[in-house]
Amino acid sequence: MQQPAKIHQLRPQQPATPTKPSLAAQRAHRVHRRRLVLLLATFALVMAVGVGAFIHTQRAIAHSRTTVASAQHTLKKTKATKAALKIQINQLNDEDYLMKLVREKYLVSKKGETVFALPGLAASPTTTSTDK
Repeated sequence: MQQPAKIHQLRPQQPATPTKPSLAAQRAHRVHRRRLVLLLATFALVMAVGVGAFIHTQRAIAHSRTTVASAQHTLKKTKATKAALKIQINQLNDEDYLMKLVREKYLVSKKGETVFALPGLAASPTTTSTDK
């Protein structure tokens, strides 16, 4: 009788107990680990700088917006004041209005006119009667 042919495996059998990696394998593992840590640290640093720049930009934009809003508010008030002053200039150029204003404010009277100061009014008489 013939004996059956031996079957050879393509991969050698590994022992059941794990073997200790060789010194070269340990060194390669440490080098890969260092490179990975260095890469992650570099990535974290780049991200931190990017986030910091983004936050700084957002704060600058917010500050600019508040400055613009404040300037617009000031401009609006200044335009209103300018319009009121233009009206006042036009009124002061009117002789009838000017005479009325002087008579009310300084209690100036026309010739033959008597000025009475009533109690409770804001204007106090500084001069009693002046002929014009």
